Amino acid sequence: MDDCFVIFPTQEEMDKCLELLNEQSEFNTVLSHVQKVHLKMAAFQCRICKHYRTTHERIQSHVTTVHKARSNKFDSSLAGPISASDMQLMERMISICFPGVRVKLEITDRLCIRTFEYNGVKT
Repeated sequence: MDDCFVIFPTQEEMDKCLELLNEQSEFNTVLSHVQKVHLKMAAFQCRICKHYRTTHERIQSHVTTVHKARSNKFDSSLAGPISASDMQLMERMISICFPGVRVKLEITDRLCIRTFEYNGVKT
């Protein structure tokens, strides 16, 4: 995703985002929030229609049902994990939306937080 298409939150929106972080202490809250509210992307993307899904299994199901892919095996030419630049964009957006929060993301069968730091303290 190109940075030109990212809408950065206003101070009021960032305050709301911080309230969310304070209300829910789960690390994945920040990731889920940025994915759904700000960037509209998930861990895996269909290379045919650019549709996003949260897990490897769900994107494969999308490809086989929507695009009638014939193989039940995962075909990386049809769908795969988001790019490294998209992951960096998510990490940066989390830091903008939740000042003081720094994360490193990784993709396994889904996108998850590998390291989480809040105000300089790793958790």
